[in-house]
Amino acid sequence: MSIKKLSTQTFNSKKSTARVDFTTYEAPEGLVFILKGFRSKRHRKGTWIIRTNDKAKAINAGTRWMKSQDDLAEEKAKIKAERKALNSNVEQTFVEGAILVSSWGYEQTNIDFFKVVRRTKSMVHVIELCNKTVEATDFMSSRVIPSEETRGEVMKKRVQCYGGEEKHIKINSSSYARLWDGKPRLQTSYH
Repeated sequence: MSIKKLSTQTFNSKKSTARVDFTTYEAPEGLVFILKGFRSKRHRKGTWIIRTNDKAKAINAGTRWMKSQDDLAEEKAKIKAERKALNSNVEQTFVEGAILVSSWGYEQTNIDFFKVVRRTKSMVHVIELCNKTVEATDFMSSRVIPSEETRGEVMKKRVQCYGGEEKHIKINSSSYARLWDGKPRLQTSYH
């Protein structure tokens, strides 16, 4: 006896792009149930496949996976809404003339200051400011504030805010700048 396809049912998620194809085959050993889970319409081969002779096991696996995809879609939507709400007042947070500070480094602490020279709804244009030492605190360390002297070119940066964090801009892969509180910052160096 050969394998014969009896039916295929497709179950689509109401909250995400996920779907499950539930196919029933008649085989020499009895009924065979094959489930294929798809995360989105783009996936043609399926994210996962289950083959079983137990219909209850197949239905349970499909239901659990679909629920996990719905939960994931809800969480993503919640995070997106939070980001949108937090980023909605960028224009009030990063006004022209605002000073941003970045503290970074490995085995030493580097302090960089930036001044907002222009802003749009979600972007700011900043230029780096030189540091001015206000107090030599210890051997190879000092407290610094920004000076009016600039260096480098104006950079266009997107304002970011993740998971309730303070709004910031990413300067590079290891440096983020936030609003400066006006207090001198401690920096260290080996030269």
